[in-house]
Amino acid sequence: MIEATDPSHLGLEGRVVDETRNTLLLEVSGRELVIPKRGSVFVFRMEEDVRIAGDRLRHRPEDRVKRAW
Repeated sequence: MIEATDPSHLGLEGRVVDETRNTLLLEVSGRELVIPKRGSVFVFRMEEDVRIAGDRLRHRPEDRVKRAW
């Protein structure tokens, strides 16, 4: 995570385990942490790094595909 309202979340790296409308559940060093999407900016590592503001993800996952970006 590269931006967060909670300074203890800055720089966290982990695997997304679950997602709700307002949070991501990350597995970080064997622990699971609930991270709020609001006020956070995430970098997802795929073939290329993708930077996404958490506020853009604040919808139920199944509803997100219906929304125009």
